[in-house]
Amino acid sequence: MTKPLSALLICLAASAVCCTRPGPNSTHSDAVRSESAGCADSSDGRKRIDINKASAKDLEALEGVGEVLAARVIEHRSRFGKFRRASDIIVVDGFSERKYHAIEHRICAGD
Repeated sequence: MTKPLSALLICLAASAVCCTRPGPNSTHSDAVRSESAGCADSSDGRKRIDINKASAKDLEALEGVGEVLAARVIEHRSRFGKFRRASDIIVVDGFSERKYHAIEHRICAGD
């Protein structure tokens, strides 16, 4: 199966299962979540960034994520709803498995 087709299928499945959207009042502090809120600290002791609430600025702090890719993550979230798992970020255009594996220890997909 080609990557665009598999990405489309994943997007459709995600939108069918999870149709909630982040609230307009989400803040930077909401994006950096504690272990008690469902996103454990990363192995280096830093807080993980919740990709379901992160601002563009939060996302740009991740290795390999610039302004354009951060905007695509936010656009995907607004169109299809929350990510069910952190690895679902791979469906965003411009995100490869390699890029995901470089940041997987820094991100999570919270409620």
